Amino acid sequence: MKRVLRTWIDRVAAWSGTTRHFEGRMRGSLTVLMYHRVLPREACRNYPLASLVMPASAFAEQARALARRFDVRPLGEALAALGRGEGVSRPLVSVTFDDGYRDNAAIAAPLLESAGIRGTFFVTTGFIESGRPMWFDEACLLLGALAPARAGELFERAAGRPAGPGNSIAAWMASLKSLAPAKREEVLSSWRDAVPAQDPGGYLPMTVSDLRAMREAGHEIGSHTHSHAILTKCDDAQVARELAESRAHLSDWLDEEVAGFCYPNGDHDDRVRAATRTAGYSWACGTNSGAHRSGDDPFAIRRLDVTRRNVLDAGEHHDPAAFRAEVSRLHERMRRAASRGARASGDAPV
Repeated sequence: MKRVLRTWIDRVAAWSGTTRHFEGRMRGSLTVLMYHRVLPREACRNYPLASLVMPASAFAEQARALARRFDVRPLGEALAALGRGEGVSRPLVSVTFDDGYRDNAAIAAPLLESAGIRGTFFVTTGFIESGRPMWFDEACLLLGALAPARAGELFERAAGRPAGPGNSIAAWMASLKSLAPAKREEVLSSWRDAVPAQDPGGYLPMTVSDLRAMREAGHEIGSHTHSHAILTKCDDAQVARELAESRAHLSDWLDEEVAGFCYPNGDHDDRVRAATRTAGYSWACGTNSGAHRSGDDPFAIRRLDVTRRNVLDAGEHHDPAAFRAEVSRLHERMRRAASRGARASGDAPV
């Protein structure tokens, strides 16, 4: 019901010119969109981390819509253009992907190319090198085979403390992300020992050959660490190693220096940003929402997380009015207003 109401509001905003007004306010800044995976519609329905997947048919429409309305460039190129004062006649937009899944190369990149645009793909080099699922994907697979009580018992034994409350995937991810990488691996290892081997299925990475082909097609490749470690939870030596190993792998695979970086989970602080600069990167992205303007910190680039909930209609199909409202950040302003209203009335925000 909420999505139906939002669809009605979005269409009124598009018809009245409100959306066009907010699109106009994007001029002179850079809007960076964040995606993770693009999969066939059927594969999206039961995906355990729903906010990370977009149906291929909807993404194809989104790519075409972006190409019609904006100046879409890979992020490094867009940052350079913003520094030169471009993006005034047509707002600058970049499309980014995190992690390095196989579907990025097989589905997302070709759809961008069909629309005449190119993206930026931040890859976790250890993921690509191993050919195995990322730790959070493996956690989902293992949790699907473990009774919650058993998973909690093993978590507490390996981590030395109980998991957080709740048995939802989101609650388990929060508990796992709160651990240092070595301790999290102990938890996962205990879960592996307790269940039969799981089929990695659709959780596999792209290959080095995929990376090279994407680069030759004009896409930009950036680093997302070597192991997807949450850098704010790592000591200085671990941070330096994650940054250096990933950059060295990519430089070797692509035969070029890599300028861009993306913080896993979006987590960064003064220490991590300084280490990223020292490691030789020129800019880095987080996950805080908002536009990036000339003069802003290039190691704290804001991005807009494009999720199915915010841009698809009730039938899980592309909603042009909703997508325009999301990219122009009209939705963001609406959510902030709703949150302020909820706080003022004492209700929980929607």
